[in-house]
Amino acid sequence: MTIFTMLLSAALASAGLPDFVPPPGGIGCEYPLLTVRGAGMGGVEGCAPADASLSLLNPSASAWVRSTGLAAAIGYSESDLPSRDGKSRFPYVSFVFPLPGRVSLAGGLAARSSFSCADTLSVDGFTGDYLWEGGTGDGYFGAAIRANPHLAFSLGGRFLFGNLQSEVSLDRDSVGQEIPLSWKYREDLYLRSAWGVQLGSTFSQGPVSFGVSITTDRSGDLEMRRDYLTSGDSDSTRTEIYDIPGEGFAGLTLRPVDGISLGMSWFRRKSLSLLGSRTDAGDILAFGAEADLSRSFSLRSGYSRMSGLWRDGARAYSGGLSYSLPGDRAVLDLSVTHEVWDDSGETTFRLGFWGSERWR
Repeated sequence: MTIFTMLLSAALASAGLPDFVPPPGGIGCEYPLLTVRGAGMGGVEGCAPADASLSLLNPSASAWVRSTGLAAAIGYSESDLPSRDGKSRFPYVSFVFPLPGRVSLAGGLAARSSFSCADTLSVDGFTGDYLWEGGTGDGYFGAAIRANPHLAFSLGGRFLFGNLQSEVSLDRDSVGQEIPLSWKYREDLYLRSAWGVQLGSTFSQGPVSFGVSITTDRSGDLEMRRDYLTSGDSDSTRTEIYDIPGEGFAGLTLRPVDGISLGMSWFRRKSLSLLGSRTDAGDILAFGAEADLSRSFSLRSGYSRMSGLWRDGARAYSGGLSYSLPGDRAVLDLSVTHEVWDDSGETTFRLGFWGSERWR
């Protein structure tokens, strides 16, 4: 009877089982595309000449970087969201490579979202246990050029990618039989790279700096592979095209006195529909400050508010500290962000390191 059940399950596996069931909430809540320094200032970055690492919000700011360098960070969150509570991750890694003629190459990868969720569902006459795990990332590669000592432009490609894995265990009573039919399979969903163009510009003169960037709409292939854990069969299909809407950024920084910077920035994105879930259009308005306590230490603070997007009405309070080695050799950054929305909250710690070719 066991052999009969296995054969019958295998025969029905490719014919009558439910289609891919997306997780509630699509691919999950997103992470802002920020360096550790930018996170400590509430999200204000990319609107003043950068001394070290790349800003994915506005890569043109990296045109002032003088030394080849590599930046990386780690992050940890305590959250009311089970999928993010107690989780660590690598928020980003990036490089900047200055060339002769006021030109620099830059590239980076950053975590965009993460998801972990389990549920029991009744779909198409089946009852099943679903476990979803996955996330997305965002990347950039391009060049920046300083047209003159005060103005820089950047041109590059932005790409989103990701994957989602679903572990499924289905049960269904056989008609007229006492033997339940069961299936176990895994579905791997791949978001192949969705490419778009990112244009940016930064202007800086005296105590004022201003930066803007625009990222075009992006499209990529969404591919699903289903592996039946009980029969060894597999079925791989390319199902559809997915779209990522365009984004815009603008920011302003003022330096009223030496060693003090005050800034504000604005991020905007159109509505996103992905994996059966819709994220409203919206924006993030951020305010931040930075004070140089000495040649080596800097202190930061910031505040931001989100309208629409993945957490409508969320407010975030942040602070940060950095230690710089002399001679443009290395920088160590720390930031803490506490975000609240509705009756929930999340505290995120980020630690970043930038090292240059002048490291000894």
